[in-house]
This record gives sequence, structure tokens and C-alpha cells, in this order.
Amino acid sequence: EPHSTKAKEDAAHWATGAGPELLAADAMRPRLDQKGEALLAGVQCPVLVVHGTDDRIHPHQVGVEAARIIGGTLVSFAGSGHVPVLRDPVRINLLLRDFVERVGR
Repeated sequence: EPHSTKAKEDAAHWATGAGPELLAADAMRPRLDQKGEALLAGVQCPVLVVHGTDDRIHPHQVGVEAARIIGGTLVSFAGSGHVPVLRDPVRINLLLRDFVERVGR
């Protein structure tokens, strides 16, 4: 289904059904705590981290730190907000294709 809007529809459905309490709790939770850092440090495969520079849910620095801890490749989408895969699916698909081709050799 080329250029499907299903992911956007699913995200909108979740957000409208989540309610203000859940959205507020999610916004207030720690972004990268010691447990998360330990999990990331244990990853031993190639990783591609894609993060929007204008993400107001998880600040861009979280993606920067995740890539650093994992030793992964960081691709920042300038001007993009949260969930770049919904905002720019073609670019994401091309990045994934190139990444898999590069690490799959």
C-alpha cells in the first residue's frame, strides 16, 4: 500500500483515545534513565537511530545519547518533530534500505 496513511491514523487514534492524564504522564516520565542506558549499552548489532530535531515528546538529545551509547548511526531530520516515519515515510524507507544494504554485506 504505497504511501499509506495508516500509521498517521493509528497515531491519531491513540492520541485522541489516550486522554489527558496518560499524555501528561508520558510527557513527564524520564527519557533516558540508568536502566534505559544499560539496555542500550547491551545492544550488539548495527543500529540506525532516526530522530527529529524538533521533537517535543522526546528531545533530540535523547536520540543523540542513544546513538552514542549504542555506537549506532544517528540521522537527524532537521525540522521534524516526533515520529519521523509518519512525517516522511519515503525518506525513512530509503534510509532503511541503504542501512540494511550497508550492514548486511
